[in-house]
Amino acid sequence: MSWEQRLREMDARNLDQFEQNARRVHETGTSAQQPEAERALTAVARERHRRAVAERRRMAAFAAAGQGQDGGALYARVKTAFSALPPNEREAAMLRAVAAAPGNDCHAIAISVGGRPSRVTALSFGRMCHLRELYLGPPPPARASPSKPDYVGLLIDYSAPRQEPDGHSWTGWTLKQEALAALQALHIVG
Repeated sequence: MSWEQRLREMDARNLDQFEQNARRVHETGTSAQQPEAERALTAVARERHRRAVAERRRMAAFAAAGQGQDGGALYARVKTAFSALPPNEREAAMLRAVAAAPGNDCHAIAISVGGRPSRVTALSFGRMCHLRELYLGPPPPARASPSKPDYVGLLIDYSAPRQEPDGHSWTGWTLKQEALAALQALHIVG
């Protein structure tokens, strides 16, 4: 069986492990092992490219069929995104914090996931969505700067800005219903 055939049958986790092993052999193996490791790494790169092209085509067909707009499609996109790229611990903690307290502001979410500044949490949440943009679709424009993308807005519905008596204003975050349902189905949030 060729490298290409073996790699096509691997899931993403096994492909990652195979690539790590091939890199290790390529860097530390004998001179006899290194050419085979090089061929394996080339085959992994081709397989990753093949998968990315197939996924882009699938998502383009998905969007062309009108499924890039709600109507149940967000559920499928979120489920696909977080199945293909499972969240790391910090990402999962952010998702759980938003799901557990809908309408909380970014500052409260930041405190619940370890006390980092709210700006870092907002950037981390946006980065998490940006990494999955291929699956989630294009982001909406940012409210404050419509020429910039709002990656957080792929999963979050914002409340109207609220003004505190001390002058502090904030906006609540709530997971979109279909996103919440997909994350619950994947057992990422409760």
